Order: sequence, then C-alpha cells, then structure tokens
Amino acid sequence: MYNLLNLFADGIELELVIAFALPVIYTVLSLIFFWGRIDRPWFFASISLILLFILYSLVIDWTLPEPPAEHLRIVEQPPLFGPLRVPMLIFTLLSLPILYFLGTQFRKRRK
Repeated sequence: MYNLLNLFADGIELELVIAFALPVIYTVLSLIFFWGRIDRPWFFASISLILLFILYSLVIDWTLPEPPAEHLRIVEQPPLFGPLRVPMLIFTLLSLPILYFLGTQFRKRRK
C-alpha cells in the first residue's frame, strides 16, 4: 500500500482531507437527496457510512500502486490528488449505485 505519510510531507494536506472524506461527503449528499423520502434517516446514514468506508478501503488497497523501491525526490508540484485520482474515481462510480440502492431500500412505506 502507498505510504500516505509521504503525501503529508509533500504539503497536500487539504487534498488528503478531501480524498479521505469522500464517504462522508457522499453520505451527506445522499441524505440531502433522500431525506424526506426515507424511513429512519440516521440508520440510513450509519449503514451508508460503514459500507462506503469499507468499499473505499478496499478500492484504495486494490488500486494504489506500490511505491518505488528507491526514494525519488519530486521537484515539481504533483498533480491534483496525485496517486489518489484513480481510486477516487473508481470509488465514486461504485458508491453512487450503492447509495441509490440503499435509498430505495429505506424508502417510506405507504400505509
């Protein structure tokens, strides 16, 4: 797994906070979208957070490349989100259907 402490040393702390807060951001957005239509919204939020953090850790573990054996000094500014771009994109593509499915399962039942 990629050494995330080296990313902190590169001065991209804000990018890492955004990258690792994606499950929280997506859960909040889905709560805003489904709030009036779901039963037990706090249970929905907790289940969503748990599932998304598990999914995100699996995606990061499977998609981040191994660091090189020798330490290379980066002289120029690394691209936005550096090596986390691909895992973030894959996580986004996988999490949206999961959140939609959870939203339909927690939908209020008509009596």
